[in-house]
Amino acid sequence: MDSLGSSDSRNCTSDVYDTKTAMFLDSGMTYLVLPESMYEAVISVAPGLGTLDAEGLYKIDCDVGDRVGSMDFQFGSTRIRVPYGDLVLKMHATYCTFLVMRWKGERKKGTKLHYRNSYA
Repeated sequence: MDSLGSSDSRNCTSDVYDTKTAMFLDSGMTYLVLPESMYEAVISVAPGLGTLDAEGLYKIDCDVGDRVGSMDFQFGSTRIRVPYGDLVLKMHATYCTFLVMRWKGERKKGTKLHYRNSYA
């Protein structure tokens, strides 16, 4: 990934993270799991964040899912826009959760990655 940006309702995009980063795209994962520095960049621009819960997820205003705007991932000339609504999950009648998590593990060079529930 070349950069990560945020777009607002006027389609104005600003880069919040512009360091080339190796990424593993998993469209079957509920959460967007990011390395520490990228996670902090996303949290700094995410609209309507509330408190951090015990699992490390932010509570967020449910109406954020109705707002126009997105997180934008740039891979060379390809931009993948993830609408804010896709990053908000209603967990309870009174609150929603922001589906972005901090990556807490580490992978040492030369070790293999193992994925649960991966299908060929």
